[in-house]
Amino acid sequence: MLDTAHRLSQNQNNPDAPRGIIAKFCRRTDMEEFRRRVRVKKSINAAELGYRSENRIFVNLSLSRNTRQLWAEVRKFKDANDYKYAWITSAGKIFLQKEEGRAAVLISDTMDLVQLNKKLQPQQSLYSGTLCILKTLK
Repeated sequence: MLDTAHRLSQNQNNPDAPRGIIAKFCRRTDMEEFRRRVRVKKSINAAELGYRSENRIFVNLSLSRNTRQLWAEVRKFKDANDYKYAWITSAGKIFLQKEEGRAAVLISDTMDLVQLNKKLQPQQSLYSGTLCILKTLK
């Protein structure tokens, strides 16, 4: 059950693009069930929800800026290092998995990617993501 829903403002870079919709569910289990059904169906369009349009609807989690940036870095790392799976849970946790049947690795920050990168042999790793390195002042 939805608690509230509203449209986002117009995208200044692409004013013709449809405005996004933010939906807040009453319970986390409702949101997870909705996302599960969309994932099983693979694709959903507006007509299936009772609208006259056939436009495809994309369902994404609302992530913080830091989580969005980390998710982008994880996807780059995945592609550069032949990881098969990367996903984000409804709680915002990010996981990487090399191949089916192997253990998934929780990625909490970019340092986790650095550690994974160190474990890979130098000739295998192609990851060159941007990382902040902090120096301590004496």
